[in-house]
Amino acid sequence: MGPGGLRHLYVHVPFCVRRCGYCSFYSTTAADHGLLERYVAAVLRELEPAGAGPLETLYVGGGTPSLLGPDRVAALLAGIRDRATLCPGAEVTLEANPESLGPGMPATLRDAGVTRLSLGVQSFDDGDLRVLGRPHDAAAARAAVDAALEAGLRVSLDLIYGLPGRDAAHWRRQLDAAAAAGVEHLSAYELTLEPGTPLWERHLRPESTESLFFLTHSHLEALGFEGYEVSSFARAPGARSRHNAATWEGLPYLGLGPAAHSFLEDAAGPLRRWNLPDLEGWIGALEAGIVPPRGEERPTPSQRLLERLMLGLRTREGVDLTAARSELGDAAVEAVLARAAGPAATGLLRHRSGRLRPTLRGLAVADRLALDLA
Repeated sequence: MGPGGLRHLYVHVPFCVRRCGYCSFYSTTAADHGLLERYVAAVLRELEPAGAGPLETLYVGGGTPSLLGPDRVAALLAGIRDRATLCPGAEVTLEANPESLGPGMPATLRDAGVTRLSLGVQSFDDGDLRVLGRPHDAAAARAAVDAALEAGLRVSLDLIYGLPGRDAAHWRRQLDAAAAAGVEHLSAYELTLEPGTPLWERHLRPESTESLFFLTHSHLEALGFEGYEVSSFARAPGARSRHNAATWEGLPYLGLGPAAHSFLEDAAGPLRRWNLPDLEGWIGALEAGIVPPRGEERPTPSQRLLERLMLGLRTREGVDLTAARSELGDAAVEAVLARAAGPAATGLLRHRSGRLRPTLRGLAVADRLALDLA
């Protein structure tokens, strides 16, 4: 399948108020109204020849997409609908930070077509937020959640654990606060710091997080959330992120914007493509009517096997062995199953109903398991 008919679209919005202490994603704090207008126009130019749609999911991430403001978000979504169309009941997710949601903005986003808001809360503790370099406080986080829910949006909250000097009881309080907020979905991420990020330069290092991983899953389960992926929790199956699930299943998707990645399929097979992290170069190319600077590669069969394992073993659904056989052949799958015998015997994996599924202990070491099996 070429780009035409793609059902899943990701748009990377690279604008932030300021760079958080742990963040290594491509973003810029230099944005004025003129640049934001050019950005929206460039996204629609990049989409136009791609032939995507009808879309089942649209995910606008970043960065801080809500910094575009409600009018530009509405223009962006309208332009995408004109070029790609959306399926009835499509999931349209927008990432936002609490401080960027002005009065009445959640309702305006809903009217523009957003169905799901992913709020970068990270913590309900002001001390945590200062360490992380977040521009909001806990009160703003609670107000943003309340406003989004009142507007009728589905809401997911991002949280971070493993901050230096914080113990298990402190993290449990953050989970309690998030559950009490009344949202249907939580994403709880381990704090990881890469060289070059502000927290790394301050020589701060995360706490050991292995025990916090198990605490997160057990405590949220007691609070009514199912852990369906390493870091994702939903109150009901219908509250899961459909866009992320498509990515974990290895389905094709198109990425737009600087630094956005795509996974495509055509007559020659799977293709990975990525735009370079260069906002001005990306906009300038599209304004000149040429393809923006990008890289691409054709993954080898061994790379595809590793990708299937890395993605599938992050989820409770595991790896679809029937699909893997169809793409990679019986020999590759049988070799994986032979290598899976050891982890299965030690309680990390289960082979059932044509799937290789991790246990909770397996989820905790999903990346290592994938490398061992590949």
